[in-house]
Amino acid sequence: MHSATGSGHIETTSRRTFSFSANMKSDGSVSGQFNLVIHNDTQIRIHAEVTCMSVVGNRAYVGGVVKSASTPEWVGSETGWAVEDNGKSGDMISLMNIPSPTPGFAQSVCDAQSRITNFVVEGGNVRVR
Repeated sequence: MHSATGSGHIETTSRRTFSFSANMKSDGSVSGQFNLVIHNDTQIRIHAEVTCMSVVGNRAYVGGVVKSASTPEWVGSETGWAVEDNGKSGDMISLMNIPSPTPGFAQSVCDAQSRITNFVVEGGNVRVR
């Protein structure tokens, strides 16, 4: 079984606050959720259900489907992200693509394992097991 959990925020052109949990059982089934709030002129809220994940060392690649969002047309779109558990030396996360560019995008994130974890998680922690 693999799992990835975490919460915190990152600073891009706006502050992004997130929390997530993803679990993969020995039979390959997955469960979990992801919440994201983008703080800019108006708050954008997104809640996604995890549909896939893969783990390589200290990195987890997670994909999901948007179940609710403050931008209603995003509901049903796919998204994906990656996290990196670096212990006390600075966990990392990638940005989410919403709405996704193509159907099957979530699974492609899990399969390709190519998302770049390029933002340091602030005020939080990421665990990959």
